[in-house]
Amino acid sequence: MRKSPAMTLPLFVGVVLFLVMLACALPGVEPPSPVEPESLPTEAEIPQTAESQPVGDTPAGLTDVQPVTGSTIKWFDFSEFVYVPAGEFVMGRDRPEGGDDTPAHVVSLDGFWIHQAEVTNQQYAACVAAGECVLPARYDKIPYWYENQAFANAPVTGVNWEQAAVYCNWIDARLPTEAEWEKAAHGPALATDTQKIFPWGDEDPTCDLLNFNNCLDPVEPALVRTYPLGISPFNLLDMSGNAFEWVGDWYDKDYYPVSPPANPQGPATGAQHVYRGGGYDSTPLEVRPDARFALEPEKHAPNLGFRCVLTGQAPPPMCEVPVFDDTPNPSDPNWGFDVTAYCEDRGKDQRTGVNIHLNMPADELDDYSFTVSAAGTPLTCAPYAPDRIGCYGSPLSQNTNVEIEVCRNFTGLLLAPSPTCPDGYFYNPDTETCDHTLPAPGEGGDCPHGYVFTEVGCVPPATGTDCPAGLMYVPSYDLCWPTSRCMIPALADDPECPRECWDGFTYNPDDDCCETDSPLPFCPPGFAYVGPRYCRPQSFLMHECKTKTVYVPSCPTPTPPPPPDQCFCCQFTSQSTCNAQSNNGCWWVILGSTAYCSGP
Repeated sequence: MRKSPAMTLPLFVGVVLFLVMLACALPGVEPPSPVEPESLPTEAEIPQTAESQPVGDTPAGLTDVQPVTGSTIKWFDFSEFVYVPAGEFVMGRDRPEGGDDTPAHVVSLDGFWIHQAEVTNQQYAACVAAGECVLPARYDKIPYWYENQAFANAPVTGVNWEQAAVYCNWIDARLPTEAEWEKAAHGPALATDTQKIFPWGDEDPTCDLLNFNNCLDPVEPALVRTYPLGISPFNLLDMSGNAFEWVGDWYDKDYYPVSPPANPQGPATGAQHVYRGGGYDSTPLEVRPDARFALEPEKHAPNLGFRCVLTGQAPPPMCEVPVFDDTPNPSDPNWGFDVTAYCEDRGKDQRTGVNIHLNMPADELDDYSFTVSAAGTPLTCAPYAPDRIGCYGSPLSQNTNVEIEVCRNFTGLLLAPSPTCPDGYFYNPDTETCDHTLPAPGEGGDCPHGYVFTEVGCVPPATGTDCPAGLMYVPSYDLCWPTSRCMIPALADDPECPRECWDGFTYNPDDDCCETDSPLPFCPPGFAYVGPRYCRPQSFLMHECKTKTVYVPSCPTPTPPPPPDQCFCCQFTSQSTCNAQSNNGCWWVILGSTAYCSGP
């Protein structure tokens, strides 16, 4: 059930607090032992589609208006859910030798909303920060990706079935059933001769379609959404490879012959739960979406994650989200650097290093921080002037050419955003945000480019029954409409319209959406929130780098002192006696590990 707005500890507060934490590394606290489930459900809950009911004299009921295939909605765990429409598909396959994935059989499912990508480390960390979830497990000889900021948008792994179910429940969702998961991966084919083997089609898996079979070096999970060529017919990503995924069903190798034809929920009991999809180290056979695997619910693995399905109907959308800007900052030709290298003999050791002179306007230096590396290894550096940095480190071998990389790290807003909005939202220049409300017509009923004026305002035109992702086809108006069906005037009073919002949000009846008085840094995986009020891809926010090659010289060879009989000063062998003869032109020389009195 959706969390009640009357709860005293708003979930939203914990989520927003977590966004601040993302500026640092993800949690790195030692995890407890895997949680022993106190109780396990005997069957997965399946949302039931409300039966169509007449709504007064209106020409359409709520269930007559459905999101188009592939529509997405934003969720408060910073994820996107994609819509899979109701209908039939072929589950499993036929093979002469049989198996737990046989026979192929037609299954009918209600429509459902499922995570477009796997649940990520940063999303799961928000649940941990809220005190609802426990940390993923650690493994010997395998990096703990969960605490590594570079893997914030990689799938969370090392969670058992119960941990996955707790997270889904925290966001008012559940684990998908086997049937839902396979349909979302395969598509709606009705005959085995047209059923696609993999999400992308019938082509054999390759490293440009998915992360599997140790494609990456080192072998590890990839960030979600890294493989757009492997997208499924319903616009889901990573349904094959990257990480296996828990589903809700108990496992029974003989379940398919007795599976019900509509909304199968799996066996009532069992000893193991099913997981699907293959991982980063899986073989080509293991990444088939119809392949079944099973594991005890208290166990976990470093290549096993999950995604969720919303329970019941989705709540109203957010009233507004930040503007998106996916245009990278252009390279500034006016900035660069000069580098010189040196080697010093300091007696007991020799030290190599480089001095960096930054070539950029002095008034812009405060807008950046800088990092320096040599041959890919960071150097220890410190500024000794506003535009100069001194560095030293072990990668600088003597008498070699070394590639020096200097990165300027963006610490503030550099360019005004190019305003773009996610599907189903419209740019509002007054607030500089993306609003869920349809754009209002101007004088004479004029609408923005790409919209048509109708009795319900400015809406995108429909092409047949097809609408852009994020919108729905409304047959009574022959128009496209935002995902929130209850904004349609004819359905505004329909009792089936969901009007509950998440904790920390208030329902806005005028625009049929959820709003908050708190700042909402809402960005999807791969984007970071930057002021004022917009999202930009993290890869462009982090840094811009330039390189130069510099020669590192050898340290000078110490010159031995001249024989004492060749100069007056050379007879003095201590610094104090040498300095005492300074009036006679003597001075104490230190050259590396050698020191002597020099002079006439």
